[in-house]
Amino acid sequence: MAKNRKRHLDFDLNLLPFISVLAVCISFLLLVSVWTKVGTFNTNQAFGTDGADTAKNPESLWAKFDNDGSLRLVVNNGKDIVSKGLPDYKIAHNNLAAIDKYAREIHARMPQITMALVLPAADSSYEDIIFVMDRLKKENFTQVGIAPL
Repeated sequence: MAKNRKRHLDFDLNLLPFISVLAVCISFLLLVSVWTKVGTFNTNQAFGTDGADTAKNPESLWAKFDNDGSLRLVVNNGKDIVSKGLPDYKIAHNNLAAIDKYAREIHARMPQITMALVLPAADSSYEDIIFVMDRLKKENFTQVGIAPL
C-alpha cells in the first residue's frame, strides 16, 4: 500500500549565517594576530650556551631584585667605577619609577654601557620585571636581557 510519492531532491540552503560566522572568525583571527605581535617583548639570552664562548664580559648594568621587592642597580665589570664615584643604587619596591633617574645618571657617567641585565628574585612579580626592562630600554640601554632563576 505504498503510495508512489515524488520527492523533491533539490533544496535551498541558506548560506548567509555561515558566511557571517566565518567573517567574524576571520576578523577575530586578524585582531588577535596583531595584538600578539604588538604585545611581544624582545629579550636576549643572558646566560647559557650562546654566551659561553666570549672571553671578556662587557661592562653592563645589573638590576638585581631583592627578596623584599626592592631593586639594586650595580655596574658590573666597570674599570673606572671607583674614580667616577658611582655607587650601588637601592630603590624601594614602592618607588620603582625612580629607576629612570638612576639609569639616566649611570648612562651619563658611563655612556659606553648599553647592556643591562635584570636578575629577578624567586618572588619577584612579573609586572615589576617587565616594568624595569621597559624603563631601561627607554633610557638607551639597547641590549636588555633577563637572567633565569
